[in-house]
Amino acid sequence: MYTFLKSVVKNIIPKEMLIRNENRFRKLLKPFYQGKAHECNICKTKLKKFVRLENGQLICPVCGSLPRTRRLNMLLEDEFLKPGFAFLDFSPSRMLYKN
Repeated sequence: MYTFLKSVVKNIIPKEMLIRNENRFRKLLKPFYQGKAHECNICKTKLKKFVRLENGQLICPVCGSLPRTRRLNMLLEDEFLKPGFAFLDFSPSRMLYKN
C-alpha cells in the first residue's frame, strides 16, 4: 500500500510541493499504521509495523526514517545529547535535521 500510494502521489503532485509538505502528507498515513507492536524512536509514533521497502529496509511511514537513521538517533540520545555535549554532523538525514 505504501509504495502504491507513494507512486500515485508522485505522479499527481509536483516535486517541489511534495518536498515542502512532506510532513503533512506523511501524517495522513499515520491512522493506517498506528498500533502497539513497534515504536519509531525519532517521531515517537507507535506502529503496527514498519514498511518494508523493495531493498529490504524498514522505513517509518510517518516520518520516513530508515534503520540507519533510527540507530544513529538512538546512539546520539543515549551517549551524546546530554547537557554539555555538542556534535557536528556534516550531512544529517532530514529526520535528524528536523529533530
